[in-house]
Amino acid sequence: MDDSAPWKTEETIVGLSQLPVLSGASRFGGCHLFSTDPDDAELHFRKAVLHRKAGQPAEAEACWRRILTLKGPDRFCSVDQDIYGHLTLRNLALLAEQRGDQAEARRLWKMVLDACPGDAEAMARGEAAQ
Repeated sequence: MDDSAPWKTEETIVGLSQLPVLSGASRFGGCHLFSTDPDDAELHFRKAVLHRKAGQPAEAEACWRRILTLKGPDRFCSVDQDIYGHLTLRNLALLAEQRGDQAEARRLWKMVLDACPGDAEAMARGEAAQ
């Protein structure tokens, strides 16, 4: 059994509940999302989603790029293992498209295709970024 699941849920909810009252660059700094494990990819992913929804693409990108530097767990865990690969790469590719960086978007969509050969979305969006 994964003992980390209860605190992840509780601390993520704390982060979500504080979203409207926090402001600026410190918006997520006070949420204590990383107080237990600063290398928790799931919490970085959730933090990235919160930043993206809050209109902070640079902060979201930093969180997703951090995940790509982390090593996946060696044993069973409750985390979708794809966040260490194609799920994070997809989000980074979308951010690259949004900021108009077609070369980076193309590179990231190719990485998604390497992880998920034949993926329709990656093929279509990668070609569109040409």
